[in-house]
This record gives sequence, C-alpha cells and structure tokens, in this order.
Amino acid sequence: MDREYKLLKVGSDAEFFVLQNAVPTPICGRIGGTKAEPRPVLSGNGFAVQEDNVALEFNIPPASSAREFADSIVTMLAYLKGELAKQDLVAEYRSEENFLQADLKKHLEAYHFGCEPDYCVWTRTVNPTPTYDPYMVVNPLSKEKETVESRNAGFHIHVSYLVNGESSSLEDKEWFVKAQDLFLGVPLTSLEMRQHNRNILHRRRYYGCAGAFRPKEYGHEYRVLGSSALTPNLELNEWIFQQNQVAIAFLNNKTNVEEIFRDHHEYIVTAINRYSSDHIQHLMRHFGIRLP
Repeated sequence: MDREYKLLKVGSDAEFFVLQNAVPTPICGRIGGTKAEPRPVLSGNGFAVQEDNVALEFNIPPASSAREFADSIVTMLAYLKGELAKQDLVAEYRSEENFLQADLKKHLEAYHFGCEPDYCVWTRTVNPTPTYDPYMVVNPLSKEKETVESRNAGFHIHVSYLVNGESSSLEDKEWFVKAQDLFLGVPLTSLEMRQHNRNILHRRRYYGCAGAFRPKEYGHEYRVLGSSALTPNLELNEWIFQQNQVAIAFLNNKTNVEEIFRDHHEYIVTAINRYSSDHIQHLMRHFGIRLP
C-alpha cells in the first residue's frame, strides 16, 4: 500500500448498564447529560457523562499513550462507581442485557436508538437502526413469565491519525477499520464470548457488526467492540490502545494488504458477527494475535 499512517491519539465513548438490587435498571433521569450536551465531570477537559437510551455513557480525553488511555478509563470507572453507589446502583459491564418491558415503557429515551447512522466497511452500506422485539422469559425467582426487551452497549474507540502527513480519505479510513476488525474486533469477540454465560449471537444482528464505523474529520470512530471489554484492568486497556498501533504497523509494513483482506474477509466477518470460535482461533493463530 502506498500509504503511511501516523497514529495521533486514541479516545473513547463507552456505555454500560446499571443494576439495582441485581435487576437491570434504565439509567434514564439518574446521571444527567445528553448526546447534545454531555455533562462534564472530574476536571472536565474531555471527561463527561451522558444518558444514552437505557445505558450510562462516558467520554474520556483523547490520549497519546497507552498508559494515558488506560488511566482515563480506570479513573472514569472508579468515579462512576462512587456516583452510582450514592443511588444504590451498580455498574454492569456487559454487551447485552434484558430489561423488563414494563420498566422500559416508563421512559421515552428507552426507545430512542442512535443519534446518527454508522456504516459497514465490508459492504460499504449504512447499517440499519437497531430495533428490539419483545419476548418472554421465565423469572428464575418468581417462576412467572415476564416480557423483556434486550439492549446493547458498546465500547467505541475514536482514533485520530494522518496518512502521508495529511487528513485521511474515506478509503484510508476503511483500510484502518478493517485492520481494527482483525486486531481488535476478532480477539475481543473471544473475550466477549467468555464473559457472557448465554448465547449472544443475536447482538450483532442489531449493533456493533464487523466493520461498523463512523467517519470523522480527525479519523474515525470504531463501533464494533462490546462493553464486556470495559474493565478497570490497566493491562487490558493499554492493550486496546496498543492494538491500534499494531493495526497501523500492519498497514504500513505489509505490501499485500489488499490481498490479505480479500483472502480473509469472510473469516473476519464470520468470526465477529457469528461469534465463531473456529474462525477466531484461526485468525489469532495465523496473525499471531494474543490477548493480555
């Protein structure tokens, strides 16, 4: 490839659910802040919170090093843990959760999905807006049937970078997103499968499909990762930053990037969208990818 990428900074907006008495509870009206007007917290300067559908979302300042990125994530999780405790709420870092439909219907925000569309780098089409159909489950305590709806939460990564010393084109962004799918999306799908104790196959029918991104003036927002990757573990957060560096090194050092992605396209998409252990393991072995 006749491109030289230079990573500038990595930031994040991440979402997670909250529990009250071990029951998933909409955050609506509990923490404040909106997409249009996030509420600054801590020192400000990029630290902010907002309510997004039923999830709590937070922002961190763009970071120029792995340690800075990790410290910001850990700082925000610790701060929000304390704020939630004041309301007898507990954070839950899961990519998907069921909410009682009766609780959701109390809040208009629970039926507002997405502020703007995102795109699939593999199909070069707009991803559909999520819709969630209700279904019945049996309450393990009362043994009674209840109507629930699922909701998803994402750990979105923002990357700013230059290509050949200039702002990136749409094609530049697309190659970077494909590399992020390989070096971030695939291994963290493996982590997501380990952390969820039930089948989450249908999550990516609605949200966070392989190649999901939003182009930005500074670079792009990578929207594939689920919130099960959220953790106060410094090592994993540093690894997430570093995998963006790995993706860039791959793009800069390989002369046959187009051929590699053409040959592995279906493996990458299947690994992520179908939660296929076989495809994940094959890709991680073939490209030497290791989780910390």
